[in-house]
Amino acid sequence: MLVERRFNFLRRFFTPTTVFMEAGFCEIALRAASWVDRVYAIDVPASIVRNIVPPINMRLEHAVPDNSVHVAYSEHECDVERVYRALVPGGMFLSTRPISLKLFQNVYFPWFKPVRVVAYK
Repeated sequence: MLVERRFNFLRRFFTPTTVFMEAGFCEIALRAASWVDRVYAIDVPASIVRNIVPPINMRLEHAVPDNSVHVAYSEHECDVERVYRALVPGGMFLSTRPISLKLFQNVYFPWFKPVRVVAYK
């Protein structure tokens, strides 16, 4: 139920050309694959990777191309620098973890690009 509720919130940011990235368990990423052009799932535990068959437009990867993601989501602590590099200018990072937002907002990069950071509970 909680996953479905969070997915329904995120879905408003999806278009057919959106590239979506989830850090964590990839439950949202699996649902998002039907709504977006491409999905990256990063930091997925090995026990989960063994038990899923990802859709054709979903990649279970550690490396995501820089400036390629429109919407990023995480329920867990993640490497905010990696998320930042992956986001396109104007991209959006949504997180259920306020600490992630604080870290993200306090990271300074010489190649600054504006991004939107949104908290969701």
